[in-house]
Amino acid sequence: MVDRAEGRVQSPNDYATIDTSGALRDIAILEKGSDDERGELVGRISDNLGGHMPPVFIALARCFFAQGEAQEAYFWFCFGRLRGRYDAERCADVTARTGVDVMIMDVEPELRRYFTTIDPEGIVPFGEYLLDRDAATPHDYDHRWIALHGMGAFGRGGPAEICVPEVEWPRLLQETREEFRKSVEQAAAQLRAATEQ
Repeated sequence: MVDRAEGRVQSPNDYATIDTSGALRDIAILEKGSDDERGELVGRISDNLGGHMPPVFIALARCFFAQGEAQEAYFWFCFGRLRGRYDAERCADVTARTGVDVMIMDVEPELRRYFTTIDPEGIVPFGEYLLDRDAATPHDYDHRWIALHGMGAFGRGGPAEICVPEVEWPRLLQETREEFRKSVEQAAAQLRAATEQ
């Protein structure tokens, strides 16, 4: 059983070693903290991007969006989504992978559609900048957080291992990044076509 307050799973297997309490604390501050608390946390996140789980970046995006900083919000939304997709691909429990979709659906529709307000010629450079930023940022957090969204975390027939073999991770990272790049190129093409009509 997942203890949402503590950020852990009550389980006799390896799921019990997955600790999301730090991410839950950060998300709570971004959503309900004082301006000073949020400002201090944003500084800590900026100083250590690689130490934060993707849901924290989604909460950061929502925080910036609520403050009227849509462009900054959209960057962090995409950053969190990209890193979340990679974590999902590394997760052996395919039922957990929908956790990224749930995370995305929690974001305001206006923020999810913000790309439609970007100059079509700026979308691909934006995507490449984001990919470069991601490539320069280590994954110094427990990427297994996504497994808590699957049936295995609830003891309902999940795979024996939480993650796919590590030897597969470089390929999965490359595929995730290429899929993101293609989606950016498609979005740019769609927007160009819309402006030409």
